[in-house]
Amino acid sequence: ITGDNDPPTATSSSARVSEEGLPLVGIPDTDGNDDFTNSTTYDSSIIDPNQSGTGQITITDVDINDTHTVTLTAPTDALTSNGDPISCAGSGSQQIVGSVNGVVIITISINNYDDKNVVNYSVSLTGPVDHPDPDAEDVVSFNVPVNVFDGTDTSSGALTINVEDDSPTIIADFNAIIANEVGNSLTAPLDINFGGDGPNTTTPIDLNGPTDIN
Repeated sequence: ITGDNDPPTATSSSARVSEEGLPLVGIPDTDGNDDFTNSTTYDSSIIDPNQSGTGQITITDVDINDTHTVTLTAPTDALTSNGDPISCAGSGSQQIVGSVNGVVIITISINNYDDKNVVNYSVSLTGPVDHPDPDAEDVVSFNVPVNVFDGTDTSSGALTINVEDDSPTIIADFNAIIANEVGNSLTAPLDINFGGDGPNTTTPIDLNGPTDIN
C-alpha cells in the first residue's frame, strides 16, 4: 500500500519595527494609536521586552520523515521610501533585502528549522518606509510569504511586517514684541527635527502665517 504525500504546513507570525529607532534621526515617543516599540529590529530567537512580535514559525507534517526546505518570497506590496520604490530581492532564498538605489531599507531573514520544527526569523529596519497618512504616526503592514517544501509539495504561511511611523517635531521657544511699523522685521529660532522620515524633498517647511493677529 502506498499512501499519498501530505503537504507540510507553516504557521503565520508577525514582527513590528519602528522608524523611531533609526540612528541619529528617529524620535522615540508614544504618539500614535499603534505605538508599541521604538526598536528597528526584531529577532524571534530572543526574548527582549524592547521588541514586539508574535514569535517563531512552526512547521508541521504528518509525514514525519520528510525533510523540509524553508524559503521566503518577496512581498508584492508597492512599498516606497521617500517616494522612491523599494526593490525587494531574494525570493526563493532565506533573506529578503529591500533597497532603494542600492541603499538597504529593510532586511527580513529566516533560518531553516531546528529539531523541533521551529523557524526563527529576524527583521532589521535601516531606512524609512512611506506611510499612507502624512498627518499621523500610523503603521504600514505587508506580508512576506514563508514557503515550506517537503520534496513533493509546497505550502505557505505569512510573515506580517508592521512598520511604525515617525513624525517630526518643531519647537518655537521664543516670545517677542515688535512695533507695528513698516519695515520692522523679527528673526526667531526654530528647533526642528524631521524624524526618521527626514525632510520632505519638495516642501520640508510650510509656513501658514499667524493665526492670532487682531
